[in-house]
Amino acid sequence: MGTANIVNFAFFKYEFRLANSNDTWQAVSAGTTPVVDESLGRWDTSLVPRGDYDFRLVVTDTSGNAPLPCVIRVHILP
Repeated sequence: MGTANIVNFAFFKYEFRLANSNDTWQAVSAGTTPVVDESLGRWDTSLVPRGDYDFRLVVTDTSGNAPLPCVIRVHILP
């Protein structure tokens, strides 16, 4: 659940990587319609090993600009 809506909205994506790493962000899903306080999508966590991950939402405008992404830490259980 969340919000992906900025001036001149183009798209959003959400991604993950191992916590505290410099690994490449791996895409989970994306959308081209603004979202306000609704589901942004689903992440099938059965496809990743248990552990701690950084999870981020990136929202981009029509000029290719993106404000700082929202990043949270999540713990995946078996």
